[in-house]
Amino acid sequence: MSTATLSLEDLMARTAPGPAGCALWTGSVNAQGAPALHIGGKRKQARRLAYELSNEPVDPKKKVVHQVTSTPADTIRLCINPDHTQVVDGTQQLKTHCPQGHPYAGRNLISRPGGGRACRSCRDQGDKDRWAEQKAQQEPRAQRRKPSPQSRERVAALYAAHRGRIARLLVGEVRNADRHLAEDLTQETFIAAWLDLDQMRATSEPQAAAWLTTIARRTAVHHYRAKRNTCEYPADTGDWQMANRDLVPSGGYYTPSRCGFRTATVGAAL
Repeated sequence: MSTATLSLEDLMARTAPGPAGCALWTGSVNAQGAPALHIGGKRKQARRLAYELSNEPVDPKKKVVHQVTSTPADTIRLCINPDHTQVVDGTQQLKTHCPQGHPYAGRNLISRPGGGRACRSCRDQGDKDRWAEQKAQQEPRAQRRKPSPQSRERVAALYAAHRGRIARLLVGEVRNADRHLAEDLTQETFIAAWLDLDQMRATSEPQAAAWLTTIARRTAVHHYRAKRNTCEYPADTGDWQMANRDLVPSGGYYTPSRCGFRTATVGAAL
């Protein structure tokens, strides 16, 4: 087929009715998704051909684009109705919609002082996403992650199978083999495992045991790290401890014993 034998009716035969009187192209499209067809071994723009067949030839330096409307971007991209198109300079990039498909029209159009345009919907959505991200970062860890209902049965099975081994492990990890503290840390271990159960990749019992062992040791480390700079106040001030380390009296002050990691003092007035 050549341009001389092509008619507007031939082009419209390849379209389907669309909203607002648009004629939606049903043939092939180019890399940008715009209507195109091959004539004489060359690819031509269907919208430009429809406009030239309906009106007059267009200067090659100019472009034929769809008019600015509130029609969705996907519809505008495929419309070749000559009544919906207009000719603009080749150097002028007339965009009717933002990259997300929102029209540059009405209240959604933001005109910038420098002559640019912005999409109000995209700007508002970006603000909402940033606020949601900041809020999620401020929420506690347990509130951000909600275990699935199926995880209750899985963690119950893990608890029944590995509780004794994890408890014995933590008795060896805590100081002075404190069984009461080890029991508390065992409960915290399985709570942390419940919250992270959806991320577990273990496919066998040994792998599950290794995963729980890692969580248990990490829980013990976090416990002592949190108590590193805390003071306990028993009834007998001669038995004060700082960070679970014995303190020895020295000139009216209590200082950590030589097994401590840092030097600190507690006033005698306390």
